[in-house]
Amino acid sequence: MSAALVEKVKAERDARMRGIVRILAHEMPDAADLTPEAQEQIARAVAFDGMKDKMKAAVALERVDYEGERAAFLRSRRSPGTARVYGRALGRLEEWCNAHDQVVLALGPAEADDYVVEARGDGRAPATVRLEVSACAAFFSWLERRHATVRNPFRGTRERPAEKAVRRLEVPTAAEVAAMLVEATGETRAAVLVLSEIGLRVGALPTLEIRGKRWTATSKGREISGEIPEDLKKALGCSRPFAHRSADGLAHSVRALTRRMHEAGKLAAEYSVHDLRHAFAVGVYERTHDVYAVKLALNHQGVAHTERYLRALGVKV
Repeated sequence: MSAALVEKVKAERDARMRGIVRILAHEMPDAADLTPEAQEQIARAVAFDGMKDKMKAAVALERVDYEGERAAFLRSRRSPGTARVYGRALGRLEEWCNAHDQVVLALGPAEADDYVVEARGDGRAPATVRLEVSACAAFFSWLERRHATVRNPFRGTRERPAEKAVRRLEVPTAAEVAAMLVEATGETRAAVLVLSEIGLRVGALPTLEIRGKRWTATSKGREISGEIPEDLKKALGCSRPFAHRSADGLAHSVRALTRRMHEAGKLAAEYSVHDLRHAFAVGVYERTHDVYAVKLALNHQGVAHTERYLRALGVKV
C-alpha cells in the first residue's frame, strides 16, 4: 500500500473517530469532561462494537443458501409462467448488483431505491418496472419469514412508478351472462357463449374452428388455440359456427341484445362484446389468482398488459 493511500485511510479513520466523539459529547454530556485520550478510547470501543454487529450480520447472511432459497421461492409460485416472470425479475436485480459490487441479500433501502431509479430510466414501461419490483419484494418478504437476519429493502420505497388512474370497465355478472343466454338465439347466443367461456376477441370469431377437443382462430394476425369445454362444443353444434358472419355484425347483434335487455331492466348496463371478454378475464383471475394464467387465457403478449387490464376491471392484483 502506498504512503499516500495509508495517509488517506488514516485520515478517514481519524475523521470517523472525531465524528463518534462529537456524537458522544452530544448524547453524553459527562463525556466532555474526559481527556481527549479517554474520549478516543471510548470512540474506538464504540466503533469496534459497530464492526462486530456488522460482522455478525454478514456471517448470518453468508449462511443463507441464496441459490437454494431462490429456487425454492420460484417453485412455490402458482404456475410455471409466474415463476419465469419472477425469475427474470430476480435476474435483473442480480445483474444490477453484480455491476454495482453489491450483494443481493445485503441490499438496504438506499440501494433498493437506486436500483428502482435505474430501472425506471432504462426505457422499460412503468408497469414492467412495477411488476419487477413487486417480484423482488415478494422474494425478500418470503425470505424474511425463513431467516431472521434478512429484511425486505423494497418495503416502503417511494421510487416505484406510480400507477395511472384507470377508468373502471363494466363487467357483466355470471347471472347477467346467464340471462343473456336465455334471451339470445342463433349465432348471437353462440357468440355470447364463446366470448364469456373462452374469452376470445370478437374479431377472432369468424375464423373460429373446432377440431376434436381443441379450437383454433386468428386474432390480431396471430393464430391462437386452446382446449374447448365439451359442453361448449355441444352447444355450438358445428366446427365453424361463425363462418358466414362478420365480426362487426356479431358485435352489433350482441349490443342490440344487451340494449334491449337493459331497457327492460334485466341488465345493469348495455354491455358490449368486449365486456363479455372482461367477464371471462375476471372469472379466470378469481379462480386462479394468477396474472400469468389470465395472460395465457387472453393471449396477451405481456404480463404487464394483463396487469393493467385487470386493474381497469377493478381487480386488485
